[in-house]
Amino acid sequence: MKKIFTFLAAMILAVTQVHADSSDITLNITNIPSSYDGFKAYLFGTSNYEFNSNALPGINQIINTNYCWNYYNVSSFKDFYELVASLYPVSTISNSSVNVSWENSLSSTTDISMAILISKDGITCGSEYELYSTPILKSTDGTYSVDMTKMTLLTSGKLMRDYLCFTAEEAGAVVDFEVDKIPITMPSIQYSTDGQTWTDYKFQYNYHGDKITLENVGDKVYFKATSTNKTFSDYSEGSPRHLYFQSTAKVAASGNVMSLLDETCACTTAPAYCFYHLFFNCTNLTSAPQLPATTLGWNSYGAMFYGCTSLTEAPELPATNLAEGCYFSMFCGCTSLTTAPELPATTLATKCYWYMFNDCSSLQKAPYLPAPQLASESYYKMFYGCGLVNSLSVKFTDWNTSESATSFWIADVASSGTFFCPEALDRSRDWTNGKAHIPSNWDIIPSVTLNDAGYATYSASADIDIETEGIKVYTAKVNGDDIVLTEATNSYIPAAVGVMLYGEPGTEVFFKKKTNTSTTIAENDLKATSISTYSLAKYEKAWALGDDDKFLMYDPGTISGASFASNRAYIPATLHAFPTSSQAKMSIVFADDETGISSVKNEKATVCTQAFNAMGKRVNANEKGLIIKNGKKYFNK
Repeated sequence: MKKIFTFLAAMILAVTQVHADSSDITLNITNIPSSYDGFKAYLFGTSNYEFNSNALPGINQIINTNYCWNYYNVSSFKDFYELVASLYPVSTISNSSVNVSWENSLSSTTDISMAILISKDGITCGSEYELYSTPILKSTDGTYSVDMTKMTLLTSGKLMRDYLCFTAEEAGAVVDFEVDKIPITMPSIQYSTDGQTWTDYKFQYNYHGDKITLENVGDKVYFKATSTNKTFSDYSEGSPRHLYFQSTAKVAASGNVMSLLDETCACTTAPAYCFYHLFFNCTNLTSAPQLPATTLGWNSYGAMFYGCTSLTEAPELPATNLAEGCYFSMFCGCTSLTTAPELPATTLATKCYWYMFNDCSSLQKAPYLPAPQLASESYYKMFYGCGLVNSLSVKFTDWNTSESATSFWIADVASSGTFFCPEALDRSRDWTNGKAHIPSNWDIIPSVTLNDAGYATYSASADIDIETEGIKVYTAKVNGDDIVLTEATNSYIPAAVGVMLYGEPGTEVFFKKKTNTSTTIAENDLKATSISTYSLAKYEKAWALGDDDKFLMYDPGTISGASFASNRAYIPATLHAFPTSSQAKMSIVFADDETGISSVKNEKATVCTQAFNAMGKRVNANEKGLIIKNGKKYFNK
């Protein structure tokens, strides 16, 4: 079954050549998916009607595949609407079929093409379509039939440009654009309440624009640039000069906000200050329009939805080229916002996320922050006052404290939560002298790098799942002199449980929050270390993973306090007695490959070539100060 659109959708079915006579043609379409019941169907001859190739992407594909299309230029979208409105008759799909009749005026010797337009509610801006070719079968009674299951999809797209639209959710909504300070160049825009007739939008006394009343629930108004506007708001003489939208009752925004800059909606760059304060304190705005720009200018989205207390969902933000302050206070005070959009940019700009979600008191999930390096004040007060946020995942490895990159960034968030970060990041909870690292009661889940053979042991203080693709989770059981690995049914790792990870050698494995904790893990001999380091008592022995596929004897001897790195796992010596040899290895065997038991091999081996500081962070073995290596403490001068 072809994709069924859940919102307003239009589908054009291009019908191959039909030998017509000068009489009505009746076409029966069968096997239509039941989801289309109630949709409208139009039938018309293409020799009498024409389409704009911009409005119907892929129309040339039909022309070039020997269909008998008589193609003319439609000069405007208004002409296109009138064209569709002229089609007759309109039939309603019912019980997965429809009969459509068309009064043919062509001679009986003319081969023509026919088209079927199927839409849910009619044709409006942004209507989506699917374009099909199909054979037609003529029955003995002179009717024609089409089996929808035999249609071939040619292309799909949108019938009309997706202009910025406001839909009334309460009757009597009065909407307009207000002027805070007159921009250097006032934008030139038009509006339409039917998507067909467009009227120039005028600003009265340079104070407010035309007021448009949406009398009934569901009434719409569209806005577009008359040609091309360089910007919608701007900055001059030390202050922003901007326009902002207001409504007296609940309205939902949709469509492409870039239609305010470019009638074709093709623009993907938001200039400096262009949408600054666009919906500032619009408490009746319930949904946001599309923001497809991939390149942002200085403060281009600054305070764009500031104080929009009825906004529950943020729009997608695909921009990857950021500028200073581009998201400054964008959703500040949006107290009904529950989910933040993804933030894909990996290169940050100064103050780019300043106060972005400040005081979003209903925000429950913060976005993943993939940038490996912070910019000056880039996350300053980003989630300040988001009291429900209890999870955060970052990719940076340096706090950039000297430039206040994270000052107050997660102040006043949930009292307990989970922080996911690279292993190389300093995981201290320092909040002194203007620093802002990790909240004191949050669990810390660092990444781990697989060794040269593709293995790593791991444990965490919270229930987690694996984010990195291609990583398998195993439990381990001691069997004689071998450690047998059994693959877990999923990538879930329960709190305080040791596991073995396996994948491409050298892969840095990252983790994410696990919401479903109903899954358990099989009986397991791997024991979890603590969230900092695990210290062995005097004479306590254990087996630990080395730099290959072997477990090594870990014997601190008479040294008290020798430690493993944090968030790892080990096998206690009580599960497998140490051999008399002072150096030994245990081999890893996969359960599905196990054919026998390997003996303990008396090989000279380094227990662990890695060195760690007192915080459990991996460091160079020659680093000055206290380090832990091979289970022993050293102090390098």
